[in-house]
Amino acid sequence: MASAHSSLSHDGRRTELREFLRSRRARVSPGDVQMPDSGRRRTPGLRREEVAVLAGVGVSWYTWLEQGRDIKVSGQVLDAIARVLLLGSAERAHLYRLAGLNPPPAPSAPSVEPSPEVRRLLEAWSPRSGYVRDRHWNFTAVNDAARVVFGYHENDHNCLVSFFTNARQRVLHQHWAEAAPDVTAAFRADAARYPDDPEFGRIAADLAAVSPEFAELWARHDVAEHTSAVKAIDHPDAGTMIFDATLLPLPEHPGHHLVLHNPRPGTGTQQRMESLLRQHSLVGATPRMSGHCPLRGHAPRIGGMNNSSQQMKAVTIPEFGGAEVLRVATVPVPEPGPGQVAIDVAYAGANFAEVLYRRGVVDVPLPFVPGIEVAGRIRAVGEGVEDVAVGQQVAALSIVDSGGYAEVVVTSADLVVPLDAFVIGMDVAAALPSNSTTAFLVLDRVARVEPGERVLIHAAAGGVGSQLGQAARLLGADRVVGTVGSAAKVETAKRFGYDEVITRDRIADAGEFDVVVDVVGGPARRASLDRLAPMGRLVVMGNASGAEDVGIPANELWFTNKTVSGFNLAAFSAAFPKETRQALRRAVAAAAAGDLRVEVETLPLEQAAEAHRRIESGTTTGKLVLKVAGE
Repeated sequence: MASAHSSLSHDGRRTELREFLRSRRARVSPGDVQMPDSGRRRTPGLRREEVAVLAGVGVSWYTWLEQGRDIKVSGQVLDAIARVLLLGSAERAHLYRLAGLNPPPAPSAPSVEPSPEVRRLLEAWSPRSGYVRDRHWNFTAVNDAARVVFGYHENDHNCLVSFFTNARQRVLHQHWAEAAPDVTAAFRADAARYPDDPEFGRIAADLAAVSPEFAELWARHDVAEHTSAVKAIDHPDAGTMIFDATLLPLPEHPGHHLVLHNPRPGTGTQQRMESLLRQHSLVGATPRMSGHCPLRGHAPRIGGMNNSSQQMKAVTIPEFGGAEVLRVATVPVPEPGPGQVAIDVAYAGANFAEVLYRRGVVDVPLPFVPGIEVAGRIRAVGEGVEDVAVGQQVAALSIVDSGGYAEVVVTSADLVVPLDAFVIGMDVAAALPSNSTTAFLVLDRVARVEPGERVLIHAAAGGVGSQLGQAARLLGADRVVGTVGSAAKVETAKRFGYDEVITRDRIADAGEFDVVVDVVGGPARRASLDRLAPMGRLVVMGNASGAEDVGIPANELWFTNKTVSGFNLAAFSAAFPKETRQALRRAVAAAAAGDLRVEVETLPLEQAAEAHRRIESGTTTGKLVLKVAGE
């Protein structure tokens, strides 16, 4: 065991060790350690030979130790002596240090609720941001200021997982890519302190499975320790804010830290922060905790639900697994916050994204209400919402916080499109927000399709593929080709605006394209790059095949004048909600005018598991929607 650094000199430590052991021995009576008392003693406490016998060491050796002689000692022997002398944890650690050894970590629970004193400190820190995290970086308490400033929601239960998988966090942090290696290295350093704790490995393995960036950084085995950091964020409502973050260990709970944020002087952060918090009534208000973030294995609130006394029906994910884990449950009705609306859901779209939630590929708290798109009527509006009214029929994305498989869902007013000006069925309206919005954003915003260009779409018969082909045609593409996984889907895909539909094994003979959209991954991704013409654009927006990631050398793009871009609707919606709404409105208008065909099949909400099975089987065509209530 390595020697411990001490502010005492070598001789000073031996002197202190002698006095410490004598004082501890003097306070222990024979009866304290179940020894018979032989009568009167000249000095109080145990004799040296009694300590030696009870500890299982030689009498001479223990005498030398207590005399402060320069002898070698092991942790096992020190533990035995500490047991005999009835030392507490702090005294045991002190004994180790005086003997020149590093004390072993004190036994501790991996996660405990903050003490009342720590909670009061966190509350008093408001309106500045702060939170408490446990050994595994799970949040155990978050003050309201941190929720507003850093966008922590009920779905965020682990600092590390949220940093790599939460779209809001990736957009919010000004230097996310630069911070990611340090964050990963700090987590590895913490894991090394508890080599026998398997939870660190499980968290890392689960996160590496869904985050290529984390997987790459974790494989480096870098370590780093930080007690302070600078956090620069670009808040959508307040602009740039820069904070000094300080990590304070909580000695009574080893591994737990109180993380406090101070606005950096001279950056204008203090003023912007106070203005932001004033909008949420947190400046000048009585400091309070809004409740602790849920931990894995605890019972979190469902999908951001509040404690409303009203109840509703919802399909929940109580545990990760196959379609059979989906359950119809009664849960609290959510209420809209500032900038949000509550919608009485008529129909909810069923998507592959919700399958990923159910499988546990995406980090969500359990139980969880899935559902990323709906159509229904506005039930209530939050503070500051002016462009929609109670009773209006709407199509909406609930992709940022989910919750659509329920009678009521809450989402941002910026992701809602009123249907007053359109003649369209509510079942069709529920089928548009995810796939059709994605189609217009991918082709117009990302790929920037020009009239006369050639476009190739993979998975042409699927939900998003059926919309991509038609959107490409509406944007003026001259030749639109789709691929499918089997010959049985060719005729189905041809109904959605494609000039030609081929099976994916024929892609090498399909010619050159200006734009390729790939949701499949694996071999199709490499083949797609090969089919790009000079100045061609490949847009990656899925990995339905489940294949290993395909590396694309940057030098190849350089030499061939090709571009590869990515698109994720959840991340885009969180970063650019108003632009997302414009694309949704465009999709609704096209569908209402008959320019965008959506083939809808309806199932009752109670058959959500069946919808998931059919999506996972890869045999579905068009769009599945769940009927929640009457229109």
